[in-house]
Amino acid sequence: SAAVEIALELPIAFFRDPAAVATLCRQLPDHRAFTGLIIEINAAAAVRELGLMKTIAKQLRFRNIAISIKDVGEEWLPLSKLHDFPFVELKVDRRLVADCAHDRAKLTTCRHIIDFADGMGARTVAEGVENRADFIAVREIGVHLVQGGLFAAPMPAKKFAQTVLARETSPR
Repeated sequence: SAAVEIALELPIAFFRDPAAVATLCRQLPDHRAFTGLIIEINAAAAVRELGLMKTIAKQLRFRNIAISIKDVGEEWLPLSKLHDFPFVELKVDRRLVADCAHDRAKLTTCRHIIDFADGMGARTVAEGVENRADFIAVREIGVHLVQGGLFAAPMPAKKFAQTVLARETSPR
């Protein structure tokens, strides 16, 4: 069966509570099939509270929870100043991805983000891939994963599970 990652977007305010990490960890499934959780934090908020996010990411690292920074655009510059980068993923903002195949400035910024993430050992995700040209462009510059309407519209978890099960049971 295919691996499925679970990601949850949380506001940075959640982590201002000193008990937040313990609370989150108590909610995790205690089952061998659970491979971990990715918490997505908005890039602008993460940069504003970089110290807090670094501390939280380091605490979560050993609890099968990782931090992803989403909507990364120009925020990559302050992130690039970090010498210790405890985040596992940078998600390139859909505003940069949209029409990047035809906009050299957008594609160049995407490439800088990908190069930075690669140098830090983090993976990259292109958000909002809506057409084949942008898909090809981000794949050619080395993005690791893509998401967007080109592949599937956002859907409730129940519909996602039904779709995956239907694919697994259909004849190939």
